[in-house]
Amino acid sequence: VLQSKLQSRLTAFDNSLYWQGYGSESLASYFIGFLGHDTVQVGGLNITAKVGLNLMGNALSGNFYQSVEADAAVLGLLPGCFTGGCNPAYYDDLLSTMAREGKIRRVFSLCFDDSPRGGGKLFLGRPEISTDAVKIPLHPLTDGLRPYSPLSTFGPSGAGVEFFFGSKRVASRSSEEWNRLIRSGAGYSDTGTPGLVLPSSVLDEVLTELRRKLLADEMCASMWGPYLPKLTAQHLDSLTVSSTAASCALRHVEDFVVQLGPDISLNISKSSFFYETPSCSKQLKVSWSSAGNAEIFIFGTALNWGRTWLYDTSDLEAPKLILLGNADGCSANWAELATQSAPGQLLGLELPVSSPIELQGLPAQVLGRDGTMTASVMIGSPPQEMTMQLDTGSQKLVGVHENCRNLGFCFLVQPENVTNTALLPGPEYGTEKCQRQVQVLTEVLSTTLSCSHLKSKLLCECTSQEECLRQILSAASQVQPSESCARDRRTCGEKMDFHPDASESFRPSMASSHASSSAGSARSFLGSKRTEQCQRYRYCSDALGTARAPESPQSMARLAPEIGYKTDRSADRAGRPVERATGSKPKEAAEDAWHTDATWKSPKQLADSSEKETGEIERQSSKEQNHRWEEV
Repeated sequence: VLQSKLQSRLTAFDNSLYWQGYGSESLASYFIGFLGHDTVQVGGLNITAKVGLNLMGNALSGNFYQSVEADAAVLGLLPGCFTGGCNPAYYDDLLSTMAREGKIRRVFSLCFDDSPRGGGKLFLGRPEISTDAVKIPLHPLTDGLRPYSPLSTFGPSGAGVEFFFGSKRVASRSSEEWNRLIRSGAGYSDTGTPGLVLPSSVLDEVLTELRRKLLADEMCASMWGPYLPKLTAQHLDSLTVSSTAASCALRHVEDFVVQLGPDISLNISKSSFFYETPSCSKQLKVSWSSAGNAEIFIFGTALNWGRTWLYDTSDLEAPKLILLGNADGCSANWAELATQSAPGQLLGLELPVSSPIELQGLPAQVLGRDGTMTASVMIGSPPQEMTMQLDTGSQKLVGVHENCRNLGFCFLVQPENVTNTALLPGPEYGTEKCQRQVQVLTEVLSTTLSCSHLKSKLLCECTSQEECLRQILSAASQVQPSESCARDRRTCGEKMDFHPDASESFRPSMASSHASSSAGSARSFLGSKRTEQCQRYRYCSDALGTARAPESPQSMARLAPEIGYKTDRSADRAGRPVERATGSKPKEAAEDAWHTDATWKSPKQLADSSEKETGEIERQSSKEQNHRWEEV
């Protein structure tokens, strides 16, 4: 569901309960939560801001959150209102609130480190910017509904927007076509979307050029063998390759560049092309993906990968995206400076107005299906730490209530008008478990509301939408949920729970009727710990701190044909390595760090070292290669 964010709908009632839905043509997932205010501490700054707490819902689908990152807390970095469209004077997102109170200018910078450690930094405010920095104009952000959308600056009679794979021109659009697409909401930058999403027509041109280069390289062609024809937009999502095959291919992968105007371009680093899943498994997938036949361009985490971008929204009529440079380990401090005088000093000093905010996210998390980079934010008095996903496609600051319940996909809740709310059948509606769940809900709701079956949905009439949501929350407390919200993340040790009763500054107080959905702690539904999910993000911990024995070029050559083409996408999302025909086991693949040297290497490092490795690999006999392909 590529446009799940743009088609999202949010309804808030009387500044307390809210409903959040996601989907394209139809509802795919939802959350019901409580909207309040509390003290937020981030980057050394304190502010009172709107905070939403999810109480009940199901795991989100589409490209919003995936796998272990499902139902995550969110730190929205887009200007706007929690409830969607509103007047800019009333924007209540966290950074707009900070700017209104004079803490910072409404500007921030994101640095995504492309080293094996990943992570990065978030900087608040506007730093000093070089006069020759690339400045990309964005669509105005005055209606509270637009994402960060890059505009073309070419005139009507000038050159159009051109797309390049290295020096190869792969597609073009007229300036009018591009800006019309931007105004329709089909082209934007979003850290909540993994990798890079392109129309299949554009992506296929990129992959055609890459296949041509691989075929011209005898060694790479031998490594990829019969799987080279699968390097297409249609099959890309199901393609998994070995680190050796990726190393060879990276010699031919180029940056993807969108020329938006004279001396203005968006540059996607070639090091974002592959990502490892799970980390250090030697199994790699491609982060550049297809939007199918839809004319959609989403510059996801691949845009930020290895770069430092500044998002300047101090002028909502003329926002800008500014390239500050390569990440370079995110060592530079891009926070806003202000003149401050220390006691006893006559002259002021230029000091940062905030502290850099450390970000977490291994390459597999950031470029993979999760598309996730997180930061720790303190909320409440005394402060409670929460792990939040950075999202440049959302205006909301949303946490997870300590007893939030995930009811799975038995049914979906959708407000229809001022007084009616529907329970729609979910994807698992026909199962025995779901039928029991729906029966309980129907019986409980019928005692308090006027409900009737209309075709495939249950329609309930209330005095107000808030009353409907309150009664649904109460009825859901009688149902055993599939699991607690954010179960996997909590199990893996991330700080997920917010306890509003433990915060002296949370307002308004959550009445028992609002929290009734969490009757009986949801912790009892955590189930067994999913250690394999946690390992997915911990595999590299030893390799990052301690160098293991390197693999020889000969062993790398023997691994060369290990390319798996998979159609079992659920297995891939669960992070299980490919079972190879050579007899290696998934466990072995997970335990062996990915090495070509004395230290673990990322796709970026592989690209740099592949020339040296290639010389050794090419010495292996063609007879051995042919024998290996027969074995596979």
